[in-house]
Amino acid sequence: MFKDIKLNEQAEQLGDIFEMLAVIAVSMREAFVHQQSRFLENIDNQCMELNEEIAFDAAMADEQTFGKSLDYKEPVFRYEDILTHLQMIDKSLKELADALRTQMRYGILFSDMEIQQINMLMERQERIFRAIAEIVRNGDNKRLKEVNNECRELADSCLKFATSYESRLVEGLCTPESAPILLTILSRVQTLVRNEVETLRMLSRWIWDRVIGCTNENPPGHPSY
Repeated sequence: MFKDIKLNEQAEQLGDIFEMLAVIAVSMREAFVHQQSRFLENIDNQCMELNEEIAFDAAMADEQTFGKSLDYKEPVFRYEDILTHLQMIDKSLKELADALRTQMRYGILFSDMEIQQINMLMERQERIFRAIAEIVRNGDNKRLKEVNNECRELADSCLKFATSYESRLVEGLCTPESAPILLTILSRVQTLVRNEVETLRMLSRWIWDRVIGCTNENPPGHPSY
């Protein structure tokens, strides 16, 4: 059954999607570090291409379920749920790019510390995408847990930085112009991470389907779905 569902093909599709997400993350980080909006020019097109790729993969998955039993359809439905959350990640990246574009358009200046913090967040985000791409291709569920912890640490860093910016604004150490856009960038990263954590939860069960080859809803030892 699982050979018919083509889980290895799904793995390649997911791996390609996460690599595309990493490329977008690289473009955004370079745009921010160098304060060059031209690096953002292709992001809308990249996000559109990515969304089209996800929609195509979902349509192909639908075709596999025609005339099949519910047991057959369940792992396909789980795969489609993952694709839906990848669309949400794609949207979150585009919103983050919009925030960076606003900062550059209005020439809002950040301190060296603020630049280092935002750059660090985006660099870690890029590494997370590439790690997930590798995970879905090799089926390493243990590594998935490590990446999940990395996502949560990234969310904690966002919260820590946001609290610091708010305190510095009250103390007059952060300009009224820079604080709102800094907080917007952090909010966009937090939304991105929330979508990633949920996607990782779904990937855990999908990897179980692929590696163990069991479609029961709660097989012994399975990761909760």
